[in-house]
Amino acid sequence: KIAQREGAISKDYYPFGEGGYKLPSSQNVKRALKMNEIEKIYNYECKEFSYRDEAKDLWLFSYLLNGANMNDIIRLKYKNVDDEFITFVRRKTRKTSKSSKPISVALTDDLKKLIDKWGNKDRSPENYIFRFINEDMTEKQIRRCLDRLIKRTNDHMKKIATEVGIEKTVTTYTARHSFSTVLKRSGVSTEYIGESLGHNNLRTTELYLDSFEDETKKEVAKYLTAF
Repeated sequence: KIAQREGAISKDYYPFGEGGYKLPSSQNVKRALKMNEIEKIYNYECKEFSYRDEAKDLWLFSYLLNGANMNDIIRLKYKNVDDEFITFVRRKTRKTSKSSKPISVALTDDLKKLIDKWGNKDRSPENYIFRFINEDMTEKQIRRCLDRLIKRTNDHMKKIATEVGIEKTVTTYTARHSFSTVLKRSGVSTEYIGESLGHNNLRTTELYLDSFEDETKKEVAKYLTAF
């Protein structure tokens, strides 16, 4: 397009536009796990406080925290936690929306145990819960730390999945997609799921649930010839 505008090539050679080639729309890759697969991860045992143990617990923490992504998890502070809930605003929506609605998640026993196990022992309100980052780090340093953490978590989760017999690729994103799909399978409304995920519109939530809808269609179709 730039070359065309600057006269380097003729308009006749521009392949896009009306009647021309159209870039294929990206498809949401389906990564949701079923409950029996999540149970395998939940019950997986390994050396305590090892990197693999860290990966498993971070994945479960994400899943239990409404599918929160790692960027939001590492930035959680104790001021985000009270006796009953963990409340936070997604950084993604904070940057793109003027009216970002806080996500409030029930502080379950499992979440409490994970915080007790991995959390900073000094629970001052402004302290980060997890000690991956600190106040002295720049955004660039935080991003590097986050990238390393996600890579390490994904590497170990793939190995855990192989060991427990899960054939799907399990990553940090899988936790978020699994959270939304499990709720849908349980009969929770799409609107509530979208609110739990921090989505600003229903269409985004529907994209997360595409794999559920497709699988349901296949199951329903079987009934037609269940003679």
